Amino acid sequence: TPPLQMSEAQLGSLVEAMATHGGWGNAVMPGVSQASTVGESEGGVSTGEDGVASATNGDDADDCHIDVVHVDSLSPAAFATHFYATERPVLIRNGSAPHWRELRSLLSVSELTLRHGQMGVRVSANPYHDGQQASRTSLAGFVTQVAAGDAGGLYLFESLPPSPLRSALEPHLPAFVTAATGSDWADQHSVQLAIGGAGTGAPAHYHKAAVNSLIYGQKRWWLWPPAHAQYSAMPVGEWVAAGGPEAAAGEGRPPLSCVQRAGDVLYLPDFWGHAVLNQKPSVAVATEILTQRLQFFFAG
Repeated sequence: TPPLQMSEAQLGSLVEAMATHGGWGNAVMPGVSQASTVGESEGGVSTGEDGVASATNGDDADDCHIDVVHVDSLSPAAFATHFYATERPVLIRNGSAPHWRELRSLLSVSELTLRHGQMGVRVSANPYHDGQQASRTSLAGFVTQVAAGDAGGLYLFESLPPSPLRSALEPHLPAFVTAATGSDWADQHSVQLAIGGAGTGAPAHYHKAAVNSLIYGQKRWWLWPPAHAQYSAMPVGEWVAAGGPEAAAGEGRPPLSCVQRAGDVLYLPDFWGHAVLNQKPSVAVATEILTQRLQFFFAG
């Protein structure tokens, strides 16, 4: 992987960023306005003295058009009955709370660069690399670029190879998910890491059910039920700027929109289409799971 190189300006930005928000405070994509985004301590998610995220002031009815449940009011039985069995997407506010402090520390700029920085990663404007050539770099190199706001439209989203980092991230999968699916069926070998500045993200696509934990930042999701799911090779920032959500609605495929804040967990059932835009510099972990429906399919 290429050696880590920083200019004095980049180093200064990185040092400043590392003082707040785990080092991700300055990771802004040039030319992307954040005036309309919600801060982690103002109408978003704040961190209390115990290190656990808590919701503040945000109006879920205004920024999320799928079911929203706070983790304190969601039992494993309720998740299994109301969302898993019925294949309904749900946003769990503060769903990362049981492992909040560990995940925030593990995915801070300093920890990623110093402990896991030599790991090789692929980055591109389209994380699925459809028709594009992905760039290879080190995790430290890309993290440093994002933290300094110098990564442009590049985005990291890939499954982690067997490594100490992957093992440490596996606990992000909430207990109510493993209780519903059975831990043996939780595909822990597909632990995925996503990192990118504001304006980056994933274009419309779909796959088997997944649990998405946002550790830093803020994301906007557009969701479609399986009958309306599609693939797109257009980078999500370009899709949004070109009026993609409105165009989909005009085609009879109106997306459901939802804002995910740091600490929130979004459960996406099998084959639900989704496009995801980082409204803030974001760091997330995802795990695809084998639901009972697919278990039955593969067993047959």
